[in-house]
This record gives sequence, C-alpha cells and structure tokens, in this order.
Amino acid sequence: MFIGKSSEAWRDEQREKAVIDSLKEIMPVHYRYFAFLDVGKIRDRSCLAICREVHDRKIDMKTCELVYLRPLKLGVSYIDQAAGVRDLLDNELFELWPLTFMIDAGGPGEVLADVCQRMGMKPMRTIITGGNESTMKNGRLKVPRNVLFQTLMKYLIRPDFRIAGDLPFFDELQAELVMLTPGYGNNGAFYINSGAHDDLAISVAGAVFGYARHGRSRQGVTTLY
Repeated sequence: MFIGKSSEAWRDEQREKAVIDSLKEIMPVHYRYFAFLDVGKIRDRSCLAICREVHDRKIDMKTCELVYLRPLKLGVSYIDQAAGVRDLLDNELFELWPLTFMIDAGGPGEVLADVCQRMGMKPMRTIITGGNESTMKNGRLKVPRNVLFQTLMKYLIRPDFRIAGDLPFFDELQAELVMLTPGYGNNGAFYINSGAHDDLAISVAGAVFGYARHGRSRQGVTTLY
C-alpha cells in the first residue's frame, strides 16, 4: 500500500532514484553532510553549522570542511526557526547526498525538535550533558559539552579539517575558539572552559562531532526527508 502517492508515481520515483544511484557510483568524489542546530535559550540565539565530508574515491581519502555557519535571528519563534531550517535543508543537494541533522534537544530544544519533526524533518535529538562519556539511548544521543569541545579542538589542528577564511561569521567564530581553554577541576576531572558566548563554537563542535561519530559507527545516523 502506498500512502500519499499513486503506485505509478512511486515507480517513477524509484526509477529516478536508481538512475541517481548509478550516476553516483561512477562519480570520483562523494559527499556526506552533518548539521548541528544549537538551540538558543531565552536571550541566546540559535546557531546552525554544517560540515561536509569529502571522500576522494580515487585515492580513498576523506576530509571535512565547515561549509555553513549562521546564527538564526534572535527573538524568532521556534515555529519560524524550524521553518527556516527546513527551507535551507529541503533542497536537491540533500536528496542526492546523505545528511545527518542533529539538534540540541535539551530544555526548550525538545519543543523545537518536535516542531522540526512535524514539518517532515528527522532530527537526531542530542542532549548536551556534563561528564565525559557520550551514550545513545531511546533514540537520544547524550554527549557531554567537554566531549564536543575536545573533539573540535582535536580537529582544529588536523590537516584534513578545513574552515574557509571567507566563511560568514568566521571572525566571530575565531574569537569564540580562542576562548576555549582546557583545565582541571578540584576533583582532577578534565574540562574545557568557553567564553561568555559560545553559540557558534558549540554548533560547529556538534557538527564536527557528528562527522567524527559517523567515522566510528553508523549507529544513530539519520537522513533528512
């Protein structure tokens, strides 16, 4: 049984998909995208970052690039925020190449995740926690803030990770990254301090963590639309 479309339309869709898949097989470079939406709380703004994995199949080498970074307009409702994200991500690029869409679902972020889901998106709900261990349970990824920033700091010094200098909000991101400083608590636990504002940095860290996590395991990877 086909819901929302005729059997003929479904067959046409499957034929088109088969053609696209066959074309992708002969392409020398493949892509995969990882998006993270950091949800603003009260006076904070929401920020969206997107990283792209570039797989050069000729030499079997993968690199990661930060290709999109932008804060959402402050004071906009969650419905309008979700609509803006949907309009950005609902395009032919992400129909051709896989996209993992992660959303900060802690506190009010759960509401925004619900709205995104009702609009047809499939967000991976991510809870930013304390501690130093990430877990996946009941469809929710729990990842410590320390782990996000540690992962980002590791990739910032790797030659296979790139951030374009002409990327919008690059200077602001750079200022936030400079404020990331490692330290140890009274109990000896390792942590990373951030500045008063780290919304851009945390969104980039989330996207990079999604990329790094995919490299270790495909568990929990979702596709949008």
